[in-house]
Amino acid sequence: MGFEIENKTAVFEEAVGRALYHDFDSFTDMAWPRLQIEDVDRRLSTDLEAQILRFKMSAQVLADMDGYPAIDLGDDVVAPVDAVADLMDEHADGDMFNSQTLYDGVRAYADVDRLNDEALFDGHERGGLSYFLMPVKEAFERVRIGIAEAWSARAVVDREDGYTGFVENTLRMDQVPGLAVTVHSQAVGAQVLYSPAYLFRKNQRFGGQLSTPVTSFIGPSKYLFGVNSGSGPKFESTIFDIPPNYDIHLREV
Repeated sequence: MGFEIENKTAVFEEAVGRALYHDFDSFTDMAWPRLQIEDVDRRLSTDLEAQILRFKMSAQVLADMDGYPAIDLGDDVVAPVDAVADLMDEHADGDMFNSQTLYDGVRAYADVDRLNDEALFDGHERGGLSYFLMPVKEAFERVRIGIAEAWSARAVVDREDGYTGFVENTLRMDQVPGLAVTVHSQAVGAQVLYSPAYLFRKNQRFGGQLSTPVTSFIGPSKYLFGVNSGSGPKFESTIFDIPPNYDIHLREV
């Protein structure tokens, strides 16, 4: 027997807001957020909880700055940056990484002029990254609403077999829940990248093969897609809703 939860975005926004603002005092001892609404499988929110924790850590480190670092991809596509995730991706090979490294790295994200100089050095043209400082309140609201919408989109689940209420696709529940999505890019032999549209992560790999096309599993949400052909990440200035979009065609990168 399946069950269905009424999609009340306001309820999710309130829950995400509580998690974002709770235990915000300490960078080194921040509580893991628990997104819980009755009858919602917690496996659906694990990645969203991690996003909340990383954003809170970044915001706490940058609390005395003039704004929160954000990305501008053009065409009015802007998003706060997931600085902690970017640093974790950069240190994924296991080199020295501790709380001080993380703190110093996040602080460096406040220097958006340096970030833009590095992006220019990478030779970015179309799809390149442009950083700016976003008002902190706006950054919190974008993350709060974005995560609430993603959580709401995942709230229709069949407990018995792990299928979503979306007839076009299935939600894989064995590890990280996800819908099968295929991305086609202009670049051949490139690493396809993806990021939540509300919290930008520049080096998150999509799938285990090079383009094109590449298929992988990701949870329902709004996403940005891009590629890295060896000269740094480049992203399409289009936000894709998943569902209903399962076959993504990138026109710019």
